[in-house]
Amino acid sequence: MTDKPLSPVEKVKEESRGLRGDLAAQLSAGGDHFSDAGAQLLKFHGTYQQEDRDQRRALRGTDAEASHQFMVRCKIPGGALTGEQYLVIDELADRYGNGTLRVTTRQGNQFHGVLKGDLKATIRSVNDALVTTLGACGDVVRNVISCPAPLPGGLREEVLRVARRVSDHLLPRWRAARRGGSPTRFTGPGTCRASSSSRSGSRTIIAATCTRTTWGS
Repeated sequence: MTDKPLSPVEKVKEESRGLRGDLAAQLSAGGDHFSDAGAQLLKFHGTYQQEDRDQRRALRGTDAEASHQFMVRCKIPGGALTGEQYLVIDELADRYGNGTLRVTTRQGNQFHGVLKGDLKATIRSVNDALVTTLGACGDVVRNVISCPAPLPGGLREEVLRVARRVSDHLLPRWRAARRGGSPTRFTGPGTCRASSSSRSGSRTIIAATCTRTTWGS
């Protein structure tokens, strides 16, 4: 039986060196968008490349090239953020996005209207708040959901802990994406792992550590 040939997207992934491709080079090359292959790889780092729809309508009937912007999605197991994390995410929506912060049906948050030149700073700031974008888009397990209500009693806290452990287990593990445990030239999305939990009032605080991965070699 003949093996089924790889789809164009699977070929891009196979040749991408651990989903890095040449994203770092494209990021520093200027312009407002990535190549088609680069746009496919961006998805696994939680980012979609999109045409600016308002500009598209304005440019209709002209020879002008399309204008591009990006959606950046945060992967939040169980949909639970601390108050401090939410305030950072909310502020980033104004600083780098179009002022909107959208909650997804998979309990993630996403920014819209991020420009290519702000993409690195946006994702780095998300990581600094101990939140990750890794695996929030693309043909992967985008999130593990559970009831995020901060109510005492029952099994909610245990379910949230299990959701985080399952999410950690399903995250990509690329040895090629790191050198000696240290970030290389371009630091992209990171992996956030819950290490302990405590309670502050009615809010569950999850202590976490982030391990950044890289888009560059």
